Amino acid sequence: MSGGKTKAGGRVLLLKTQSANLPIVIRHKKYGLSFAPRLEPGDLLLFSETRSTLPPGQKPIRYWMTYAKARPDLDGETERLWGKHWRYVILGSEAGKLDCPFDIRILQVSEKNYGQAGPTYLEDDDCQVLVGGGYLKPARD
Repeated sequence: MSGGKTKAGGRVLLLKTQSANLPIVIRHKKYGLSFAPRLEPGDLLLFSETRSTLPPGQKPIRYWMTYAKARPDLDGETERLWGKHWRYVILGSEAGKLDCPFDIRILQVSEKNYGQAGPTYLEDDDCQVLVGGGYLKPARD
């Protein structure tokens, strides 16, 4: 599977989530998945809020997290956090808001379908657009 690279050479994985889950993901720096992603520590996770829970006028991609590792959920942590069991807990080292929220479907130059359900790795060309446009900068709190 291809995967876009940031300027530092890391991969970028786009994950979908509902608005109610975003504060939990960012506060705990954790995300539940049915598989262990092919990422290295330091790779970037972007969170796209599902269209059904996106507030009017908001861009869907507003939050990020730096990937640290994935581990199996053997003790029900994902159920406690999100009310649903996921096979893997994705752990982040840093997380927060993006300085410039965006919609990948507007900015992309590839023909990849980012509207599909489930996680997807960003294409290299699309990552270059995001890096060049300053879209991956963390917000200053």
